[in-house]
Amino acid sequence: FEWGGAWILDPFAGSSTTGIAANLANRRYVGLDLETAYLDMGIQRRQEIEDPAIAAAYRAKISGFEPHVPLNSYLQEEVGVAYEKPPMMVDF
Repeated sequence: FEWGGAWILDPFAGSSTTGIAANLANRRYVGLDLETAYLDMGIQRRQEIEDPAIAAAYRAKISGFEPHVPLNSYLQEEVGVAYEKPPMMVDF
């Protein structure tokens, strides 16, 4: 399975680092924070990654970032662990 398009909820968004990673991995993101300064920073960072060069720089910072490798394949090939989706997990 692959989680592309899945929603990520971050109730303590801060500067939206989780949101940046979610967007780079083709996930949808909702970030919440009480401080509007942090929300503004997150919006600015989201706009920055529209630039392909900036998005590539962020991807380079994430060790082993592979946006198109499903979790089960990664675990099997890189970690050597067989993974099966738990029955209570729902694909979006």
